[in-house]
Amino acid sequence: MPTAKEREQFVRALLGWYEKHGSDLPWRNLSNPYLVLVSECMLQQTQVDRVIPKYHAFAEQFPDVASLARASTGDVLRAWSGLGYNSRALRLQKFAREVVENHGGIIPSDIATLLTLPGIGKYTAGAIRTFGYGLPAAFIDVNIARILHRVFFGAEGTYPALSTQETEELAAYLAPMTSEAYPYHQALMDVGRKFCTARKTTCADCPLKTQCRARMRFEAEPLYLAEHRKKNRRTKEPFALSQRFLRGRIIHLLREHHEGLDFAELHALLSAIPVPNLERLPKALLDLEKEELLHLRENRYML
Repeated sequence: MPTAKEREQFVRALLGWYEKHGSDLPWRNLSNPYLVLVSECMLQQTQVDRVIPKYHAFAEQFPDVASLARASTGDVLRAWSGLGYNSRALRLQKFAREVVENHGGIIPSDIATLLTLPGIGKYTAGAIRTFGYGLPAAFIDVNIARILHRVFFGAEGTYPALSTQETEELAAYLAPMTSEAYPYHQALMDVGRKFCTARKTTCADCPLKTQCRARMRFEAEPLYLAEHRKKNRRTKEPFALSQRFLRGRIIHLLREHHEGLDFAELHALLSAIPVPNLERLPKALLDLEKEELLHLRENRYML
């Protein structure tokens, strides 16, 4: 665990940098937990530049919990088009409906209650509390965990990996339990995006460079991260052959055909794209139906 001096140095470096250089993003400084949640759902596995225009359009169409809760699932999925991972949109709407039905349309601010709601994990609960309400919390995602490990323990693969619990304990020790929790966590997000990504680092410009135990290795071995990732990379099925690609094409076609498509029509349209592995179509449709991403009505699939 870092010393008290190391902790103070870490927090002050982040806050000082953020005050001068923090990113101006549309979902920051809103005091609106709903729009914070929308942005957090969109930012999962999607780059900021792609999210910004979709965020604006989604917030205009569904400006609050109530409007999202009463919308049709098809309209929500159409508004989500282009972001991928459509289950995120479905979880977001389930959350909105739960809040309207059981919480009077008011998103809770305490972590314990937030964790009982659909699609909310520890990170998202902390983000809602801190970014939406300005209340202190400590939370991590993969980017924060990566920064904490590199700064205090060194580069990936050079020190035994911290467990999730150990990383959460470290995050709780470091995070200010004051109003500074907001800029502190936003600064971590910016540093993780600008200087300390999983694939490359820009150590010379990072506000944490004087404290970071990984910096020396990254600067001495410029290919270290690429070699580490290559060594630990798992062989993946090509995306165009994956079930996720097929599922995405199905949802895309159903967005365009509001009246729905029967199996034969859907199969023909997918064949024309073309989409490989169409023998997987029945299973993909069944899985999407179970996840409530589509519905079968009078032998026609629709959103």
